[in-house]
Amino acid sequence: MKMNTIRPRIARLGTFNDYFVNEMIRTSQGPIGQISPTPAERLKGFIPEVVDSPERTCDLDRLFFEGMRAVNDSEAYTRLSIRAVVRDDLIHELRHVEARIPLQGDGLSGFSIIYQGHNKSGRNGGGQGLPPRDKVMDYFDVINKAKEKSFNPMALRKRAEDVTTGRITREDVEANPESFVALLGNHGYKTPEAVLRIVENEANIVVAAYKNGQPAGITVGEVATINLDTGQALRILEITDSTVLEQFQNNGVYSAVSSELLRHISENHRAMGLNVVYAETVITAPTLNVAATQGRHFDLSVFDVNGRTGVPFGMLPYHAKVDENYETLVVNYLTRQDLDVIRVALRD
Repeated sequence: MKMNTIRPRIARLGTFNDYFVNEMIRTSQGPIGQISPTPAERLKGFIPEVVDSPERTCDLDRLFFEGMRAVNDSEAYTRLSIRAVVRDDLIHELRHVEARIPLQGDGLSGFSIIYQGHNKSGRNGGGQGLPPRDKVMDYFDVINKAKEKSFNPMALRKRAEDVTTGRITREDVEANPESFVALLGNHGYKTPEAVLRIVENEANIVVAAYKNGQPAGITVGEVATINLDTGQALRILEITDSTVLEQFQNNGVYSAVSSELLRHISENHRAMGLNVVYAETVITAPTLNVAATQGRHFDLSVFDVNGRTGVPFGMLPYHAKVDENYETLVVNYLTRQDLDVIRVALRD
């Protein structure tokens, strides 16, 4: 199966084996149009068939449970993560839903990107591959405190002393190869050549922050187009691979670099045809506080959602590996309308 190609619309979805392609995909967005291995012992994929009927809702659940069996029977994988575009009134019919991102524009209002996820027993040492309840309560505390923050255009303009920001070029990488490898090494880009591949990929927006002229932080906006079987092209941008060097942490560098990326996105999102901007963020107070002041939404709900006892809706449990540890991520997003508000606010 070729990634990101338009396929004829059919009434029902295929089986897990119809989507599975056994090739490692290392981009943060993961496989599109197929389900494939990705780093951190995951099977991951984005289904391009729009779930807009009860029949397709049943099909997506069936496909997901087939994937669960594949993970549980394998020694190579401990997590399954599948995304799809689902009509909002059908989401409650699906099981193992972890998060949703509402869509706007191009006939996609009333639909959301949903995540379905499953962890194999023992992933990261958890009994059912899930964080213990007291840990989840700690997550909730951090997230709810961040949600008390409100959109603050001044936070997007503010720069810490001696911090500058800008998009990265080949010349920047060649001038400071060791610094950029240090910034992106934990994300799999361990050589200057690998860093250049992500910087020069036209689908990426790569922004750096400099402290006293030295590279101190980085973030990437990774754009993907999903050709849906309805004939629509869904354009999404993920804010990903954000890192601040240890010696520059807690100095306003992350706020500066992520705000510069968001400024660029808000100015250009209409021309880029984006339907939504989102991030899967490690649950720490500093990063979530910045996200909240930038106007990002956290779509959280109560425990015991969709049969997943002890895991709140809106989080991806033990989804990604950060510094050799599996981390739980919280999904946050900005709609087209949010980006228009940010653009106007930054011009005032």
